[in-house]
Amino acid sequence: MYWLVVLTELGIGVALIFGIATRYASLFTFVYLIIATAIAHRYWEAQPAAVATQYAQFCKNLAIMGGTLLLYVLGAGRFSLDAWLRRC
Repeated sequence: MYWLVVLTELGIGVALIFGIATRYASLFTFVYLIIATAIAHRYWEAQPAAVATQYAQFCKNLAIMGGTLLLYVLGAGRFSLDAWLRRC
């Protein structure tokens, strides 16, 4: 599973940075983060020493989910590959 996660996150990063299929990538990222948060950052089940760290990671993932929804609604910017391909 490790390599699948690494390749997925690398692909998401490349797609979002360069603006390749931005709306699809951001929607996929949103769903991916829901699954990752539900599996890995259940702070309510963590040991007392790890609750603060898990809660911070949980909140970080919620913030990234909000950003991906905003990116889905607004789309890529004018300097993205999506915009460049649209002009050609």
